[in-house]
Amino acid sequence: MNNSVQNEIYKLFFEHHRDIFIISSIQDSLQMGKISEVNDTGCQRLAYDRKDLLAMTFDQLIPEEKNQHFIKNMQLLLEKKEIMFETELLAQTKETLPVEIMCTLIQKKDKRIVLFVIREMSNRMRHEKALNYRMELNWILTSISSRFINLVASEIDKGIFDALRILGKFVKADRSFVFIFSDDKMKMSNTHEWCEDGIPSLKSHFQVLNTTEFPLFIQNLKKQRFFSMENIPCLPDTAKNEKQLFLQFTIKSLLVAPLVFNQELFGFIGFNTTSYEKHWSEDDIAILQFAGEIFSNAFQRKKIEEALFVSENKYRMLVENLQEGIMVINQ
Repeated sequence: MNNSVQNEIYKLFFEHHRDIFIISSIQDSLQMGKISEVNDTGCQRLAYDRKDLLAMTFDQLIPEEKNQHFIKNMQLLLEKKEIMFETELLAQTKETLPVEIMCTLIQKKDKRIVLFVIREMSNRMRHEKALNYRMELNWILTSISSRFINLVASEIDKGIFDALRILGKFVKADRSFVFIFSDDKMKMSNTHEWCEDGIPSLKSHFQVLNTTEFPLFIQNLKKQRFFSMENIPCLPDTAKNEKQLFLQFTIKSLLVAPLVFNQELFGFIGFNTTSYEKHWSEDDIAILQFAGEIFSNAFQRKKIEEALFVSENKYRMLVENLQEGIMVINQ
């Protein structure tokens, strides 16, 4: 078989395969080059003209909330030369396509070429993925709930941190946190915080804040409602202090739920993102509200146990320092 015939066969295979084929380049810095080849299937499923796709880089097809996951996989590709992962692609119609991608790294002289072979996930695969998500969610909530039942007061702070880490990773937040109000509700402080790798802690910046400076935020919490923000720059003028604070620390999306015990608000639990604007799903809200109930009960149990410990110590010191003897008579 001569080269021209062989090339024609390869071209037909590339153009008419049912999977999406895209060829691009990548640098050591992980910067993607312009797409150099795309087959007909890719143009059809992504709803782009070929010339428009050839003017784009591959990472422009990745939804913003999946970008960090994509970058991590490109780092892995440079190490392993061939990888497979699941993600989503964003079509020109704004439709998101759940896909499985096989990436192969090809070294061509001084240039690194990446072949993306992209297969859309079937309805069966989507159903299995949704089922696995539900199973993992149920396991997480059950394990956290059962663990807190057995925690003593001295273990509750660590239990809260562990739960924040597990829940934060599950909902793909950059941070998860707890704030507690002062007794007069005039101040609030960040008492517990988990941060994803590479995300700086803000705990030291959020100490003894005046609650009166954040009226919209606090009003929602006092009504015992969750508070969701997915686009900080679009906050209304009534939330100018909240907007200024969040922009200062590059918070792009926020979800919080109140901590309540005996109908009294004493704090809140939340997630935020700084690397992308996240749409908070109904599951995210339900997870946070569930965790809020678990944490509220744990905080109150800790408060009661610590007060009892202090009381017992006072009684013991009183008894030990008495000069007179004490006789206990059983009747």
